[in-house]
Amino acid sequence: MDQTWLIGDGAAPSLCGLLLTTGRLDGRLENLGLRPGLSVTLLDFTAATAAEIAPSLPAGDTGGACHLLALVQGQVLLTQGGGNGPLPAGHLHHLPPQGDGPLLSVCAGEAVRGAMLHIDAPLMRTLGADAAQGLDSRPAGNQCLRVVDRMLETTSEAAPLRDVMLHAKGLEYLALAMAELQQPAMDHHGLSRREQAQIMAAHGMLLADLAKPPSLRQLAGAAGLNEKRLNEGFRALYGATVFECLRNARLEKGRQLLFDDQLPLKTIAWQVGYTHVNNFITAYRNHFGEPPRRHQNGGVEE
Repeated sequence: MDQTWLIGDGAAPSLCGLLLTTGRLDGRLENLGLRPGLSVTLLDFTAATAAEIAPSLPAGDTGGACHLLALVQGQVLLTQGGGNGPLPAGHLHHLPPQGDGPLLSVCAGEAVRGAMLHIDAPLMRTLGADAAQGLDSRPAGNQCLRVVDRMLETTSEAAPLRDVMLHAKGLEYLALAMAELQQPAMDHHGLSRREQAQIMAAHGMLLADLAKPPSLRQLAGAAGLNEKRLNEGFRALYGATVFECLRNARLEKGRQLLFDDQLPLKTIAWQVGYTHVNNFITAYRNHFGEPPRRHQNGGVEE
């Protein structure tokens, strides 16, 4: 498990980041300093066991930093720091400062990809925001999620170039996230807390097996909602219908496989639920604006 410190003076005690406290993660938990009062943690791992993650605060910091988390895959649980409950993928989560900050837990087997910004109170004031505002979770814009995804993909570049790219993308992530949080909170169509929990659970069931997901009827029955209400809830919480959430998750997973594994395109399509590779290619091009072979083997054209 990587827990490295890059950019700036490289001294871990001067930065706020995330550290594994219990359990074991296979992958990256990488803390990066961007500028005074601002750092980011890249999360790209699979939990080998149930695990807990907590902030590592600079010397003298009393927990005044707020945290902005965007996940492109997986789900973590917030167990303190302004609330309790799941923090799902596809959302931007503002976690307010509180004592030692948020403690996140991850279930065994959960694959998590995302990035968390750590912003101290003076910088938040400079940006015209209130660091002390409460917990806020809302669907993240596609542009914000793609910037996070690009940060996670920046692994093959030489170290100096990688640092510059991560620094630029980290600041872009901050600008996009702050702009989104300054918009009025999304109307959740009158969803009750119980309905929100039911829809979040349904979202997890939907994405548990991309190759063999439940039908809309099966998913609605398992969630205890009718199909219309389930789709309304998905639009409210995730900005997309059940079908669109499934399609987007399949294509994001397909993109990850193209970058990470040297697998035939037909195999990748099958693993993410496409029976016919041509359907996968068409959907991928429509979603990302480029054919999948452009991204295969880390973006190297054959």
